[in-house]
Amino acid sequence: MENSDVHLPMLTSPDALAQRILQFVKRAIAEEMRDMQITLELKRDLDQYYRQCGASEVRYSDRENKNTEFMVDFCALKDRRLDTVLESEWNPNLDCIEYDFRKLLYFNAPLKVMVCDSPDYINTKLRAAVNFLGTRPCDYSQQETYMIVNWRGNRGVLNCHAWKPIETPVASENIKFRCIPGFPAVVSDKSPRSQEGWLGELD
Repeated sequence: MENSDVHLPMLTSPDALAQRILQFVKRAIAEEMRDMQITLELKRDLDQYYRQCGASEVRYSDRENKNTEFMVDFCALKDRRLDTVLESEWNPNLDCIEYDFRKLLYFNAPLKVMVCDSPDYINTKLRAAVNFLGTRPCDYSQQETYMIVNWRGNRGVLNCHAWKPIETPVASENIKFRCIPGFPAVVSDKSPRSQEGWLGELD
């Protein structure tokens, strides 16, 4: 189920996917979902989204619907080729996040998504992600995009960043994440707008 080196268009863009996840996060807050429920309902929501986008198959663990996971939390395929692989980790510990993030590196897919809640994965501190990616012994492809969706649950803010290699091999200084337009986004009234710092996540 691996992609070849031939360029294939993604089923969705990182920007469109970020907006879909933003809408889900707002619903999760309104319905007061817990972590385990959030993970399952996010995958169910993305199942619907990717099938609307033209996915031929979607894989994730869902016992109620008798779905089985394919090595990662969620993946979408188009004509037996991986299109998107996604991992999620709600423990803010960086080691835990990187443990799951590492799984994405072993797949050939146009879009690789890490969903997390991390104080280290905001724009001013994305050096943690840069250091992680820059020190991994793997071959990056210019046909891949890495996306970090960081839901700062304690602050009611959703951050979304993306990076696409512009040349290979990749050096750490050339890993530059862009902030997806419209983010960081306020997702609940718990966001301390007056607290110095949350808007600074754009810096």
